[in-house]
Amino acid sequence: MKTPLVSIIIPAHNAQAYLAETLECALAQTWSNKEILVVDDKSTDDTRRIAESFQKFQVRVLVTPPERSGASAARNVGLANANGDNIQYLDADDLLSTDKIEKQVNMLESLPNNYIAACPWGKFKVSPEDAVMEDLPIFTDADPIDWLIRAWQGEGMMQTACWLMPRNLADKAGSWDETLTANPADDGEYFCRVLLQSKGIRFCGEARVYYREPQEGNVSSNLSNEAVKSLFMNCERYSERVLQVEDSERVRHALMVNYARFIYIFYPEFPALRRTARQRINELGYQRIPSDVVGGMTFRKLAKFVGFDSALNLRRFVTSS
Repeated sequence: MKTPLVSIIIPAHNAQAYLAETLECALAQTWSNKEILVVDDKSTDDTRRIAESFQKFQVRVLVTPPERSGASAARNVGLANANGDNIQYLDADDLLSTDKIEKQVNMLESLPNNYIAACPWGKFKVSPEDAVMEDLPIFTDADPIDWLIRAWQGEGMMQTACWLMPRNLADKAGSWDETLTANPADDGEYFCRVLLQSKGIRFCGEARVYYREPQEGNVSSNLSNEAVKSLFMNCERYSERVLQVEDSERVRHALMVNYARFIYIFYPEFPALRRTARQRINELGYQRIPSDVVGGMTFRKLAKFVGFDSALNLRRFVTSS
């Protein structure tokens, strides 16, 4: 029986502080049939030199072309050069438990084709031993639409490295969208497409992903105008993709929540995008935003009595005083 090859794709931009640790983690995986591809995305520090120092361990070093940049572009370069039967994405500052890939490959091998594996993840600052593992409702087996709805309605998210997917799902889903510059816009949109091509998610509770909390300048904390536009476009892409598969009240409600969350987070800024978000909510069949879909408990209680818009104004007044 053929032993599946796993391609570990690591996009890296100015990652000199953590790349060696991440590569050591990848090399230490107990699943032996693997290849590791580092894609240097125009780093100006020692990232490329560090990556090349691991070439003696059969780590392949690639670079993004001059006309393209960003994590999505780097992942596309890695995917185009990967030979694996399964794909593992891993950011250059994150870590995996040593048996993460082995556990998930064995799970996928026991299932029919076209399932995708997921696992728990936790945040850490210094050492993965200090990671606080999340315990989220979406840490479960699920059908693709069910999982997406639960995630959009606030039951949690899956960190990029948690997924292990068969290569054929990646091929069906297509490349990463390089126009989306913000995390989680890029991976959220990409894995939405992957999930919709799958038969379902199977959760592997024994595997682990360790997510290093973002440092200053990390893409996760990027709230530039371009990043906010990417987050809005993510809402648009979700609607476009999912309504083609299922146009139902539960899907429309979940998509409405995405737009409402965008308005809640960015009010009172980005008025043009917020107006479009309002229009989309109306098109989904909602003349007003329900009081209980976004925000903390205090905001939801206030919105129940004065309405969503008035609650936003009051929140603005309180935070600015």
